[in-house]
Amino acid sequence: MRAHSAALHSALFTALLILILPSCLASKHVPGLPALRLQTRPGLCYEACESTLHDIRFVDEHAKRNKYTRRASSVLWLTSAVHCMDKRCDAGSMSEGYRVMRNTFLHEADVDIGTDPDQYRNATLLESCQDVHTLSREAEKRTFNTTVLPERHDWEVAYNTLYTWDVNMIYHHGFDEFLYLLLGIMLACGIADHVVGWLRRSCGGAASGDVKYTSLVDSGSIDLAGSSWSQRYLTWYRKYIDTPALFGYRHVQAAWGGWVSLPTRLESTIIGLYIAANVLFTLCPYPMAPENRFWPGRPDQELSRYIADRTGIMCFWNLPLLWALAGRNNVVLWLTSWSYSSLNMFHRWVARVATAQAVIHSLAYLYYGLATGKTLKHLWHKQYWAMGVIATGVMVALLPLSLRPLRESAYELFLRLHIALALACLVLLFYHVKVMDGAYDAWLWWCIGLWVFDHLLRLVRIAILSFSSIGQRNTYAEITGGGNGLLRFAIQTTRRFDPKPGAYFFLYTPYTLSPWENHPMTLGSWTTTQKGMTLNFLIAPQAGATQRMKRSVIRSGGRTNINVLLEGPYGESHDLSGFDHVLLISGGGGVTGILPYVYTLAQRQCHRRVDVVWVVPSVGYAVDVCARELSPKTTPGINVRVYMSREQGVMAEDVVCALPPDIEVACDGDGDDDGTLGDDGDESDTALEEGEQSSLLKTISPSAARATGDTDGKLRVSSGRPSMAAVLSRAINRLEGRERLVVLSCGPAAMMDDLRAAVCESYGDEHGQVSGDRLVYYEDSFGW
Repeated sequence: MRAHSAALHSALFTALLILILPSCLASKHVPGLPALRLQTRPGLCYEACESTLHDIRFVDEHAKRNKYTRRASSVLWLTSAVHCMDKRCDAGSMSEGYRVMRNTFLHEADVDIGTDPDQYRNATLLESCQDVHTLSREAEKRTFNTTVLPERHDWEVAYNTLYTWDVNMIYHHGFDEFLYLLLGIMLACGIADHVVGWLRRSCGGAASGDVKYTSLVDSGSIDLAGSSWSQRYLTWYRKYIDTPALFGYRHVQAAWGGWVSLPTRLESTIIGLYIAANVLFTLCPYPMAPENRFWPGRPDQELSRYIADRTGIMCFWNLPLLWALAGRNNVVLWLTSWSYSSLNMFHRWVARVATAQAVIHSLAYLYYGLATGKTLKHLWHKQYWAMGVIATGVMVALLPLSLRPLRESAYELFLRLHIALALACLVLLFYHVKVMDGAYDAWLWWCIGLWVFDHLLRLVRIAILSFSSIGQRNTYAEITGGGNGLLRFAIQTTRRFDPKPGAYFFLYTPYTLSPWENHPMTLGSWTTTQKGMTLNFLIAPQAGATQRMKRSVIRSGGRTNINVLLEGPYGESHDLSGFDHVLLISGGGGVTGILPYVYTLAQRQCHRRVDVVWVVPSVGYAVDVCARELSPKTTPGINVRVYMSREQGVMAEDVVCALPPDIEVACDGDGDDDGTLGDDGDESDTALEEGEQSSLLKTISPSAARATGDTDGKLRVSSGRPSMAAVLSRAINRLEGRERLVVLSCGPAAMMDDLRAAVCESYGDEHGQVSGDRLVYYEDSFGW
């Protein structure tokens, strides 16, 4: 065991040296009495006296009692302590030190030594007082029958040791307080942006459904045209910071072999500041005493202890932030309207930083324990040690168990493991810091409080939305479809509220074998009646619960009713007011993300032009949605273009022929496949990817009579997968004067990354480009 410990000791020292080398360079010694006086704990002067008298024994002590009881009964010890404070402390420190000394004995020994220190200034005892080198081994072996005054050098060593310890503790917590201040500034910026946006919408009235649209630029509320510098800055910011992915063009798509998600550059800046602050605060500074009372002659032990303490404390400070970003009922979301996917990305990086700090904390303490002569067996039998090691192991295990492939392929397994291990980690940490007498419990209780708050609000949301009275069948879902790969949920609720585009809910099925399971669903549309509301959802079944629902619906003849519980609404609505043109782009099941906006925009009719582009591989899926949500009857004034991507060998005429006869639809012919929403008389640009041009016949029976080139407010079907760059370019070319365009996308990862790259390329002052104030890009991705 000792040979093994020695080898491990050597390896840990090498690893720790690599980790702490910058710290060693940044560390500073405190020569003599420090010139810089930080606010340390009260009674430090007394504690220096107590430390120098710690190993001294007096004849009037009762050996069988505990330390504080022995001292409280020893007049010689009390007199020596008071005399030390008289000689080594100023008047203020003396008074404060005696108060700390009295409170210590009250708390530890239940003995009141009195309020007046004069009773321990016995002239007779002080006459025989000895100046003693109390830190020597000779002094430890003696038993004194007189009052003792520690030598000044011994007292200074003890004082500097305690002062250096306090300064390091101040740094440990002060750096974390500064980190919270940094995050608070970021949060304040988000709140300010949210408030300004709300005031603009409230005062401008552009979002009101009973007014016609006038852009803020046209109305003069925003005048960037007169400020070339601000235009250039905003364009540069959106082109190179706000919009693009960190590296290359992958953002929604998984990067590095499909294992990780890369943030945008703006998200990376915020995450980078957070990581840089944590790294900087971990590395420096570590003040060190030239002569240390605790670790004489072993600066490596002293430094490893400081590093272990700081990384452990910083990890604890990061835990409430980690848990705050994990919940659905996220106060940060309410205050800032930042996206859930962005905060989820930040949550993962906070977890990585906290785990790294836990690992360094464990390694540093392992080195410290071995360096002070303990064995692994001895350390493992300490509860705080064993619980800390296991907690660190749990945190490390959570990282690979949270990687994107597992989340996408087995979400329910990921979720259950994540919750179980996270709660287990909190329990282990309570036992880990039990030895600290509750000093660090507050951070853990904050985590529990945030978790309880989140789940209580979930229950409140479920109760409000799902129940009108106890015992009644209040909320139920009518599920139809299944044959075309699409499920429609019409959920009846007795509660009436005002849904917003972008809202999503979590659906529970209480009368199943897994009633705790809940599934996110984006709201497609809604209707209000006197009895309540009907919330309509479109679901493309995946593996798991939704696939089981699909089989159940098919077995029931295409229609079934089930009792459900509904939790929500969650999500933020993108502000599409203030824009002359709106371009909504979706792919496959992502159409559910834009349908609420289509529904709202069709009702308001307050934009000069609204275009919808939907790329879909399934004929049944396309026909179902085009006959209902995207029908010209339900989307008046909105230009809808549906692309059959041919991934399943389908053609545009398949959709046209399958639509009801009363649906007015235009179908592309040869040479008319421009990949965009064409206007009568406009020159068409080829926007389909090479080799995917449509070869439809000019006449299609029985739908030929319905084909038309006029797409103003019409439905149009094309074959092939469009180029996102061409779709965006056509929309930009329609802008006149200072008109503004907003683009909202929701769909497959590759499509959204293509569109994001196209948006970045569209910023500029060259031909076919626009300034940053005229083009805004929003992206909805399924980040739960």
